[in-house]
Amino acid sequence: MREVVEAIKGNGKFFLATHLNPDGDAIGSAVGFGLALKSMGKQVTVYASDGVPAICRFLPGVDMVIDEAKEEDISGSTLILLDCNTLERAGLKGFTFKRSIVIDHHQTESPFGDVRWVEPREPATGSMVFRLLEDLGQEITPDIATNLYSAIAIDTGVFRYANTTADVLEMAALLVRAGADPVEITERLYNSWSPDRYRLFSLAQASLELHGPIAMSIVTLGMFQETGTTGEDTETFVNYPLVMDTVKVSVMLKEKEGDVWKVSLRSKGDIDISRVAVQFNGGGHRNASGCSFEGNIADVKQRLLNSLREIL
Repeated sequence: MREVVEAIKGNGKFFLATHLNPDGDAIGSAVGFGLALKSMGKQVTVYASDGVPAICRFLPGVDMVIDEAKEEDISGSTLILLDCNTLERAGLKGFTFKRSIVIDHHQTESPFGDVRWVEPREPATGSMVFRLLEDLGQEITPDIATNLYSAIAIDTGVFRYANTTADVLEMAALLVRAGADPVEITERLYNSWSPDRYRLFSLAQASLELHGPIAMSIVTLGMFQETGTTGEDTETFVNYPLVMDTVKVSVMLKEKEGDVWKVSLRSKGDIDISRVAVQFNGGGHRNASGCSFEGNIADVKQRLLNSLREIL
């Protein structure tokens, strides 16, 4: 972390970016850090190529997020990748920056970055940003606290997942003292579905197949069209089959276009599904990973089942 602190102190213009299809940790970390850098007098651009998902639009400061990289913002900037570790994953392939910094907690890594701070044991990138701001001696305002608390809440399942430690609970308490409202944040993140999103959820659960300890569900383009929803409305769907005591791994296949599928993987305990994701050019964490496939849905399902059965 020391190299990151020195790089931040020694530079005045930053381009913060996070991964495609950003989640709460990605947006909360990027916006929270962006607000802090601005308060330090830095010039800051926050970029998410797919924009801010609806679930995160309540976060203070999200209006600073752009979804198109502009040359005037990139020129002379130090890039900070948050919650990802490649330019491709951030939708920035082909762009050149003055310097690059990676701040990430994913188990699957890449060699990209002039300065790399990767901590797979951290529960969220938001918790890393919190530690970084403490090291910088930066005040945690209520707006920053709301973003970082939300980031940590998403990646710990509101402190239900195995990555919840005494340390992260203490961090959450400090963010609440700084102005984050845990009740409102939880309501916004988890209890604000539209009726259309609930209809999509019902269709996805109706597609559920059980293959021993593996649960598999599908969301097709037809389901999106029928309910008037989009891909971002599927956030957290993959987690629900894990409530069954016999299910150890949950898989959700989401159709992006004809025969192109985005796959979300979740698991319980010590089942490392990142090993499966990596086989198909994806990645992530031990209990939460993803990848993409192109092909017939029956073939995609069978390939996934074969690989999952190997690690089980």
